[in-house]
Formats: sequence, structure tokens, C-alpha cells
Amino acid sequence: MLSMRLAVLELARRHHFPVNTYASLLHSASREGIGIEPKVSLQQAVYLVALLFAGLGVIFFVAANWITENPFPMFFGLELALITAAVWAARSIRRRTPLTLLGFLVIGALLAFFGQHYQSGADLWQMFAVWAALGVPLALAARSDTIWCAWLIVAMTGVTVWWRHLGLWQHDNHLTGTNLLTFALMFSMSYALFKPSQRYTGAGIWSFNLAILCSTAFVTTAGIASLFHDASDIYIAALLAVACATGLGTLHQLFDIRALSICALGMDLLIVGGFTKMGFEFNSLLVVFCISALAALVVLGITVSLILELYRNRLVGDKS
Repeated sequence: MLSMRLAVLELARRHHFPVNTYASLLHSASREGIGIEPKVSLQQAVYLVALLFAGLGVIFFVAANWITENPFPMFFGLELALITAAVWAARSIRRRTPLTLLGFLVIGALLAFFGQHYQSGADLWQMFAVWAALGVPLALAARSDTIWCAWLIVAMTGVTVWWRHLGLWQHDNHLTGTNLLTFALMFSMSYALFKPSQRYTGAGIWSFNLAILCSTAFVTTAGIASLFHDASDIYIAALLAVACATGLGTLHQLFDIRALSICALGMDLLIVGGFTKMGFEFNSLLVVFCISALAALVVLGITVSLILELYRNRLVGDKS
């Protein structure tokens, strides 16, 4: 969905609206939230931050006190906190998002304590995978963009740790099916939460933009790192993955100016990295700098022009 605020600004510029009219339209646009979640008041924000710190405090407390002779009091306390947060969230509409966030963080603390105390032998990525799986019902029930943001951080961390656990970050690796699966999984999680499924998940624009940012940063970093360690096939796969994500972002149903800009920036960085790698063949830092600077200017200029033109076309299409 296009930004309502930018649309109002464009209308005011074209029709020379007076200040009062522009302020009224801007106020109305601010009430038309892009996400599913209603506008958060100061009191709700305070509750959210307070319970966020409470949940993080529980995690830090477990991390500092996981060595104990009798683990059952710790298990009982964590389970009681989880059940209390879930029941209270189900009964309180105004406190649902902060309490659900607290419950989601307590799930992570409970899994961490179990894994550290009993030494089950499970890898770290498995704990994040189970944490994300158990958090899906909470996120679906809360229908909150905030909860989906927290869930995405856990899920993306799990995928990253899994990728690192398989040794795919090492310099002597080349393109494998697991690399492609990781890149596809990152962007699939991003677009799975956007418009086509928003009516079912309750996710909003913030979780989508966060997912796109994490996915693009991961794939771009992997591509540039592999390029300078003679694994050009991973670089090409990363470039194609970011290019496909950028192409999806231009579709009408998936269009978002922020997400499209993030994907385009990642693609620009990969292209400039490729030209920089080519410049190293001349064994001259001056040549490398000139090639990199010229490539950055050209690529960035083309990208910005295309994004602005696409945005103007979308804006005109929505008005007509």
C-alpha cells in the first residue's frame, strides 16, 4: 500500500491546499493505519516497553542462574509466568500485545533453561526453531504487528545460526542446495506475512519491512563475503535472490516503497561489490577506488530514478 502521507503531500502540492486543509487531511491520513494494529497510545507503549524489559529480565535471570541443584522451582516459576501471561492476554484486550510479548519471551527462557540444565545435545538453531514454532499460535492469536516483529527476529536468528552451523559461511564452500534454500527461506518468510495473508496473520507493515531488512542484509552480506573468497557462484545466487525480491516488490499487490528501496539497495551493493572485485585485477588502489565510485554513482542514480518513476506511476494509477 502506498503511503497515505506522501499521497496527501502530493495532492497539497498540486492543488495548493491551504494550511488548515492540509493539516486536516494529514490528520485523517494518520488515522488510516497501514497495519492491522490500531494506533498505540502512550499508556500502551509504556506497558509494552515495561513487559518487554520484564521478559528480557526473565531471560537474563535464567542465563545467570541456570546452574541449580533443584531445577523444578525454576521450571514451575517459568511455566506459571507463561500461563499467567497467556490467560491474562486472553482476558484483556487492551493489554493483549504486551502480555503476549511477555509470554513469547518466557517461552525462550523456558527452552534455554531446559537446554542448559539437561544438556540435551540439541544445537542452538534447534532451540530457535522450536521457539519460533511455539510462538506462531501466540502471534496468530494476538494479531499484532509487534509480536510478529519479535517472532521474525527469533526466526531469522534461527535460520542464520542454522546456516552457520552447517559451515556454509566458511571460505572454501561453494554454492549448494542449502544455500539456495536459506536464501529462499529468508525472503519467503518476509513476503508470507504481507498483504495476501494479512487478514489471517494480523501482521503489518513494520514486521514486513523488518523481515525484508533482515533478509536483504543476510543475503547481501553472504554474497559479498563469498565474492571476495573466490566463491562467485554464491555471489551470483545472492544477486539473483535479491533481484527476484526486488522484482516481487514492484508488483501491485506487494508494492511498498520502503521494502523496495531496501531490496534495491542490497542489489546495488552486490553490483558495486562485483565491479570492485573486477578492479582488484589491476593491482592499483586508485583504479579500484575509481571503478567503485563510478559504479556506485551510476547504479545508485539508475535505481533511484526507476524507483521514483515506479512510485509516480503507482500514485497516478491509484488516483485514476
